[in-house]
Amino acid sequence: MRKLLLPASGFPEKINAIESVRIPPTAISKQDFVETAILQAINTYNPKLNLQEVEYSNINNQFSNLPVRGGKLFGAIIEDEVINASSEDYYRNKGYYIWINNGDTVARRIVTYVFILDLEMDGRNIVAQSIFPELIELMDMTIGGPCYKVANHPVYILNMLGSRITQSSIYYPIAGMIAADMEYIEVFANTPELVRVPSDIRDFIRKYEPSYRGASVYITPEFELDFRNKSLKIKDDKLVVGDYLKHDRRTGLYEFNGSSEKFYWAKILPYILLAHKNGYTIDYAELENFYSTYTPLFSRRGTKLPRFLTLLRFIEKLN
Repeated sequence: MRKLLLPASGFPEKINAIESVRIPPTAISKQDFVETAILQAINTYNPKLNLQEVEYSNINNQFSNLPVRGGKLFGAIIEDEVINASSEDYYRNKGYYIWINNGDTVARRIVTYVFILDLEMDGRNIVAQSIFPELIELMDMTIGGPCYKVANHPVYILNMLGSRITQSSIYYPIAGMIAADMEYIEVFANTPELVRVPSDIRDFIRKYEPSYRGASVYITPEFELDFRNKSLKIKDDKLVVGDYLKHDRRTGLYEFNGSSEKFYWAKILPYILLAHKNGYTIDYAELENFYSTYTPLFSRRGTKLPRFLTLLRFIEKLN
């Protein structure tokens, strides 16, 4: 049996707090209506999954090797299988979660990672806030293996907003994730801008970057694309004090401004993955220099800067 596993911390409260979805008077409850719609949307997108129900639980308590810790919008599609008690060690060694249910020994494995977009909130950074840093943490599991994907299982991005997305600042980063081979599902609406997202990097720029005028080089504060020479350069223009960084004069240490590092990752990661997909070389010297320069200048207790090392190692692998 396959289920959608959502974090017990925050769910199903987030489902019951949805305001953009119109609940018919015949529905048993808002939760039942939304859960049914979610299952139908995922099964329509991929009938092979054949999801049966939604379960709310702590994913970290079940999969202790998962690097993601406490992601409130991070879940998974899981598969439960009744096994022989004698084979329990075999399944446990393969990363399955084992438990006893009505006398049966059950082995649970992750099939797909799922991110819930919290689009009921306001702000252009909502997509980045919903996906990061968990996506960077998943990256850590793939670096040592042969896979060039961002995670060791498919990544689904689930949008439960009751209306189409009209703000380009929100649908643009989603389009980037789609182009980079992550799966995107809208439960209730249909955003035309997120249909037929180009996987060719130049076509992607033409469709989603209104400032692009057809030149062979396209430059933003975060990256520089050279279409003729098929190269991507990752830039650190915004990784400075007064923009993405701030400086504490009292301690002499630096830190990120709010969640600015998530916004930066949301900007560059789709292009890193698209560049690799399109056979481009990736120049990440500026990002590497930023990391080595600021490592001794950040608090050692912080987790934000170390995640840049995971990203650097991932880019190195792609190159």
